[in-house]
Amino acid sequence: MLKRILQSAAVGSVLALSPMAAAHAVQVCGGTTLTFCVDFSLVNTTGSNWTLAVTYTSSNAGGFLTDFGVTEAGADFIGVNVNPGTWTISGLPGGCTLQDDICATSGDPATKGLVPTQTATLFFSASNFTASTALLNAHIQSFGAQSCSIKIGTGASEFSVPGNNGGSYQTGGQTGTTADCGTPTSSTPEPASILLVGTGLAGLVGMIRRRRAV
Repeated sequence: MLKRILQSAAVGSVLALSPMAAAHAVQVCGGTTLTFCVDFSLVNTTGSNWTLAVTYTSSNAGGFLTDFGVTEAGADFIGVNVNPGTWTISGLPGGCTLQDDICATSGDPATKGLVPTQTATLFFSASNFTASTALLNAHIQSFGAQSCSIKIGTGASEFSVPGNNGGSYQTGGQTGTTADCGTPTSSTPEPASILLVGTGLAGLVGMIRRRRAV
């Protein structure tokens, strides 16, 4: 009996020493005809160490996710790293296009960044950091026919257009993606085609008149 009690106590001690991973995961999507989704996953690995993984989940208009970051009022950020290693750290604070406390950036938005289904991870240490109040953000560029810019975040009031799951986003004109970034290819006739159709109809009318005259 005593042996079982000691074994139970030992297991309890191991569990108590194990780090508790506090996760804050959310997917934010937006757009109208042109759409996109970004997944944010914030995890407390050990003590004051955290990871922020961002996945450019989907897009029907291409684009590159070029920046992502985190901001939390009152937190003090210390060590920072990012994977992939080709990305660089900006901040502390406001050193990237998102003006977050800490941010990772890929560089040239026309040729670099995440394409749909790819993930990048930011590693950081912070004191006085609360996951539930942290704001997670990302920046998509070269999106749609107009190569526009989209900023997206987990906060409802960060940007002007509501997204899903309590998030928000905005494009250059702070409206929907269809208006700012282009629309799908239209089947509207070209002027030359309209002229040909008009000429054909005129010829058909003339033929009908000649037949009636006969």
